[in-house]
Amino acid sequence: MSITRKEFLLTYICVLFASLLFSDVGVIIPLEGGRDKPDQSILSIYRMEINILIDNNYATVKVMQIFHNHTNRDLEGQYVFIVPSEAAISDFAIWDNQVRIPGVVMEKKRARRIYEETVWRMKDPGLLETTDDASQMHHFKARIYPIPAGGTKRLEMEYTQKLDMSRLRTYFNFPLKPTYYKPQRCSKFKVNVVIESNHNLRDFKKYYSKYPIEIKSNEPGRMVLAGEGRDVLLDENISFEYSADVEGMHFDYLTFRNADRYVYDPDPYHGYKYRDKSGYIFTSIIYNLTPAAKVGRGRDIVVLLDISLSMQWKRLEQAYSALEYFLKNLNENDRLQVIVFNDDVKMWKPKPMPYSAKRAQEALDFVKSCYLTGGTDLLGAVRAGLTQIRDNPHVSEPYLVVITDGHPTKNELRYKEIEGEINRLNSEWKRKKGDKSFLAHLYIYGIGDKTNVALLERLVNQSDGFFTWVSDTETADFKLQSFLAKIGSDLISDISLDFEQGQNIDMIYPPGKQKAFNGTAVDFIGRYKKPIDKTKLTVTGRQGGKDIKRDILVELPERAIKHAHLPRMWARARVDRLLELINFEGEKKEWISEVIALSKQYKFITPYTSFLAAPRSLLRPRVIKPGDPVLRVKTDPAIVAVTASFPFNLVKPMRYIEDEDIWEVRFLAPKEMNDGEYQCRLLLKSKDGIVYKEKKRFVIDSKPPRLYPSADKEVYRAGETIKLKVRADADTRRLRARLGVGLPVSLWYDPKVKACTGEIKIPEDTATGNYKIILSAVDFAHNNSTAEITVKIIGE
Repeated sequence: MSITRKEFLLTYICVLFASLLFSDVGVIIPLEGGRDKPDQSILSIYRMEINILIDNNYATVKVMQIFHNHTNRDLEGQYVFIVPSEAAISDFAIWDNQVRIPGVVMEKKRARRIYEETVWRMKDPGLLETTDDASQMHHFKARIYPIPAGGTKRLEMEYTQKLDMSRLRTYFNFPLKPTYYKPQRCSKFKVNVVIESNHNLRDFKKYYSKYPIEIKSNEPGRMVLAGEGRDVLLDENISFEYSADVEGMHFDYLTFRNADRYVYDPDPYHGYKYRDKSGYIFTSIIYNLTPAAKVGRGRDIVVLLDISLSMQWKRLEQAYSALEYFLKNLNENDRLQVIVFNDDVKMWKPKPMPYSAKRAQEALDFVKSCYLTGGTDLLGAVRAGLTQIRDNPHVSEPYLVVITDGHPTKNELRYKEIEGEINRLNSEWKRKKGDKSFLAHLYIYGIGDKTNVALLERLVNQSDGFFTWVSDTETADFKLQSFLAKIGSDLISDISLDFEQGQNIDMIYPPGKQKAFNGTAVDFIGRYKKPIDKTKLTVTGRQGGKDIKRDILVELPERAIKHAHLPRMWARARVDRLLELINFEGEKKEWISEVIALSKQYKFITPYTSFLAAPRSLLRPRVIKPGDPVLRVKTDPAIVAVTASFPFNLVKPMRYIEDEDIWEVRFLAPKEMNDGEYQCRLLLKSKDGIVYKEKKRFVIDSKPPRLYPSADKEVYRAGETIKLKVRADADTRRLRARLGVGLPVSLWYDPKVKACTGEIKIPEDTATGNYKIILSAVDFAHNNSTAEITVKIIGE
């Protein structure tokens, strides 16, 4: 089916207009007056500093940005960006003048509500969260308020990422170029890159030309790049690749265990702590083996090109460029078919044809003659491709190459059904062919920022295939070459790790047996329960029908503190597995609860959690002072109205907050109210008109927390550590101590000693004398108190 060019243009403009809202990347948008696009005369990027550390293909990226408000009024801004699908945002903070306000991970809906309340109170919050599209977990937006009139606001962010490796080349991309809007300028721009590896690094290639980033040093296993500039136009991504010298099979084995390290409860108001006695292991296996001998008459390649409306403008250009690259780099003994699909499926030829340069051009001309229109029948396209393979008696080694953004709109829309149907069709064709090796390999090349990574990555897993995706603004050279090189290349399958004492190993990810192509790496992350001096690790796999096996003696150490990123890396792998189950099996309460708990404990965000940076006093008033508290009530779904009657002659209707399924009212508690527990009456009206009466308790507390501090001794030498123990009232939520004018340290409740404990390191250069340790406490009602103890310090 086709449409006229006028109809197509009108439809396309409507789709494009809808897609622009909060869809661009790398821009700061002023949120006032319904604005949805950047305006550098209102908000601009004053300063940007990017620090990139790559440690054996594992990148830590720290970004600092300062936004400048050019107006005479306070503004709220929204910074929109994407990160690679393999990345995890691990830190977020905003600054209030010279005070850094770090982000706290909490449930997404609660964080959004508190952010709105905090803006209403004219405080300084920041909110970092994923977009609301569950399939776009790598899309983020950071909301910041206020960016003061004529002033600046500082934002900090950090993410970690496992980098792609193909043909022993590693690729890195940091997105800066916007997709739709004009690129923004940065007044001060600075980048530092450090690349460290267990292998020699060579053949560095950059994909940017305008940024002043150059190689400063290049030593064996270490490369440093840096650059800075003024008034820099952010119209390119920072992308580069480099090679590593590896022969045969190489193992990188990393561990982390620090049983002395306290893990704090993720809720910042409980304050208890416990020791993390788990150990963490990471193994990366890089393959550069002699390819196994291939037998056959070439590859049978069916290319499926998505020409639905979601593949618009830039994405259509990328898709066509990818198709052109594939078709012009096939081999003479290959056989080729091209199928385009939207709501319908249309074939270039009735059956696959022997490849030639002339036929490749004919296929490209066929694609150019087709219209971009309609929805996406992904399942129908794959079914048509498999039919071409099934009905062709000459097929020897079949490959389905799909170029799409992966958003089906026709036939089955649920991920699990799509996956099940494709696997069923593939198995059916295999049985009819009667050949165990006949399984059609599914290779998917995702197009654009909105690529449905969750679905497409899952679809290739059971077909010995491969998936990659390219963003709207990314240079595609590396990924195109890598993608094509894998079609028909040697595959190492059934890769697994087996420990001699397997009962000591807990949750290795990814689960099950894995696959890898020559020149790539396969990674495993897991935990161990108890340290062991020496144990045997066996790595197995298969290549060309032959077994590969390697035994290695490794240590599960009692203490290893160098690779502190491994706990978060393990938690992210566990969460990725749970999110995959949720996408394909549906939401289950226990899965969501575990995702939220791991996200809080290991400090990274997910579709269910967000980073909220706000003054801690605003986050959770469990107990209240007389003043301006909030009462919140959860009711049965049948309730349509709630009224609260307070004991000081105040009656107020409550407001329903739909996205949290809760009723809320703000009220004034008289300052003359005595401390104690009070009750209010609730009148609840159901949809049937029936009125129910219930009671709700709240506590008024105006007394500051009482503190009873002690130190482990009275006299110390400079350089020693003071161990503090403080008994405090049970409603104390934050307790800090500082020595003289030094920086404060936090004390946390230890249930074993039934007191709050902490340590203060005495500086080496401290002079002899008596010093005061000042303690400050805040309770849940935000009452403050202080106490002090005196210790004697003997200097050198």
